[in-house]
Amino acid sequence: MTEAALTRRILAVLNTLPGVYATKMHGGPMMTAGLPDAHVCDHGRCVWLEVKLPGRKPTPIQLAMHERLRAAGATVAVVTSVADALLVLP
Repeated sequence: MTEAALTRRILAVLNTLPGVYATKMHGGPMMTAGLPDAHVCDHGRCVWLEVKLPGRKPTPIQLAMHERLRAAGATVAVVTSVADALLVLP
């Protein structure tokens, strides 16, 4: 499975939950470097998910962005499965 396929699977499941909206953040030249792969609004709570295949780790730029988002009050998690993503939501 690719990281993109895993991200699609996670988003599909999260978007079936009441009060949850999840979307993919698409990288590009106008996007801020290091933003996590998915943004989730969970009953008004800001959650960011960095999707990685098992055994893969975030880059230093991604880790720095995770800390910046946490400092702003967001929940940020690195997930490797649908189960991981579900554990992030209360």
